[in-house]
Amino acid sequence: MHEDFSLFEAGNRYRIEKSFGIALGRVVKVFPKERICQVQTFHGSGNLGDNFINRCQWVNMDSNPEGDEATNIPRRNSLGLVFFVEGQAFIFGFFKPLQKKGSAAQGNEPSNLLEGDKVISTVGGNRITIKSNGIVEIFSNDTLKRIQLPTESKLIEICSRYDLRTDGGAILWTSNQDTKETLKQAEFRRDLLRSVVVFEEKGAVGGSTILKTRVGPPKPGSIGVSSSLYESSVDVDGSALLKVGPAGNVTAKASSTGSVELEINSLTRVKIAESGDTTIETTGATVSISASGAVEVKALGQVSISGGGLPVTESPLTYPTTVSHFTGLPLTPGSQNVKLSK
Repeated sequence: MHEDFSLFEAGNRYRIEKSFGIALGRVVKVFPKERICQVQTFHGSGNLGDNFINRCQWVNMDSNPEGDEATNIPRRNSLGLVFFVEGQAFIFGFFKPLQKKGSAAQGNEPSNLLEGDKVISTVGGNRITIKSNGIVEIFSNDTLKRIQLPTESKLIEICSRYDLRTDGGAILWTSNQDTKETLKQAEFRRDLLRSVVVFEEKGAVGGSTILKTRVGPPKPGSIGVSSSLYESSVDVDGSALLKVGPAGNVTAKASSTGSVELEINSLTRVKIAESGDTTIETTGATVSISASGAVEVKALGQVSISGGGLPVTESPLTYPTTVSHFTGLPLTPGSQNVKLSK
């Protein structure tokens, strides 16, 4: 059983005063919140060589009573140098014992370091490296890291998923490891209140769509729009769709094969086929125009043809007079009246 205080701490009734004593110590237990640890000393002068220290404070690079500090939380079995000041034990270091080959490196430390480089790393392999040539690297693993190259003013970021949120909008970049599909979503806000937003999606948007842009009021609690005032999309084959208005008042479709469809308020439709054939449909009439020049009009009311913008007059449409092969007399097939403008 250990005393609550070592022989050199003020609380130990058998305290032995010693100045300038120092020993090697191994961390037994760590209390990060209190910034203290338990330490077992060894390889020290005299009685310092074998002491269990219950409350040993590790020495920080910078620490103040107000709470500002620069510290490294030691791990169990970390090695350091232990010394005492008026009964208070301190441990500083920490260090690695040299291997037989004379190297202190023995774990997953980065090996591409040069003189003057500084590195902060953990047992997990993640690290921050500041190199003497100005390069800064924040490394979690090979697929998640950030590199700053000052000589080129270049920033390299590598990740599998990306999430950026600001007052002006947000960007999410995700990937599905099962399907290998990726999706980038971005929201651009008109104001801080998100009164109207632009929501853009690229990648595996859904179905065959690879690009979609929408404008409208925001979706509460997440990025996106709750309803579209404007929407455009593109499929993987290049086909495009455009909708304008809260109810898709104007809809236009263009296929990659060359056909086009236009619809206005569900009252008027225009269809142009790949061949050039065109159909115009309204609630009361249909006009079909073939690429060969034939025109067909179907209407519930009167049909009139005008041109030139002049008043419409009624004029006879007379067929050419021909001569009968049998009698040699003029043959007039007949005539009918149509409305024309000239």
